[in-house]
Amino acid sequence: MIEIIKGFLIGAATGAGLAILGYAKAYKGEKKEDLQWEKMVYSVIVAAIVGGVSEALHISPESVELKMAEYGIISYALESGAKAIVRFAKSKGWI
Repeated sequence: MIEIIKGFLIGAATGAGLAILGYAKAYKGEKKEDLQWEKMVYSVIVAAIVGGVSEALHISPESVELKMAEYGIISYALESGAKAIVRFAKSKGWI
């Protein structure tokens, strides 16, 4: 049980860190965006749930990283391919 709670806490801290990084990334000199608390809360909650469930199911971070990389590459390839097809079709006037 302690491991699961630890997983939730580590996940929540990770989500908060990533939300802060996202806010910092959006900073554009004089044009800075306001911190969107709702998005930050979602990030913290989702990361906490992922951390707790991962600990409960004994899923190692290494296997999660590997799956994320695999799915990320597949998703990126499919999305880029679809965009390329649509852009090509638009350039030919087919769409």
